[in-house]
Amino acid sequence: MRNSTKKNKKRKRNNKTKKIPPLKTIYKHHEFGGTYPVIHPFKYAAQRQLDNLNLPSDFPSNQPLKNLIVQELIRRIVIFLKYKKNRKNLYKLLKIKYNKKTIHSNLEKYSKTKKKLQKLEKLYKTILLTK
Repeated sequence: MRNSTKKNKKRKRNNKTKKIPPLKTIYKHHEFGGTYPVIHPFKYAAQRQLDNLNLPSDFPSNQPLKNLIVQELIRRIVIFLKYKKNRKNLYKLLKIKYNKKTIHSNLEKYSKTKKKLQKLEKLYKTILLTK
């Protein structure tokens, strides 16, 4: 018989949402020589969602793809803010002054709440409409 002092240990199952693995850049070789970067599939999916105007506020907060879409949205806004007219829109809508060194971190802090995230999306839409 088995030893009666041993207890049956039950495994706890973790029903949390799946976490996305780190998005490392992979470089593949060309057949003609040289290398090129390969986009991670999750990052690619986030880009496609944003291209189709599926904005991050449409997703539930526990979905892991939402954070990637927010990061992609901020990345695109920072690129558009190189032009002065877009900087004026930034100040009009969000009351944030443009500073090249701190704009990325300021937008990340700004995107934490849902209402502010929707304002960020509104800025993105107005920038796209002016193009």
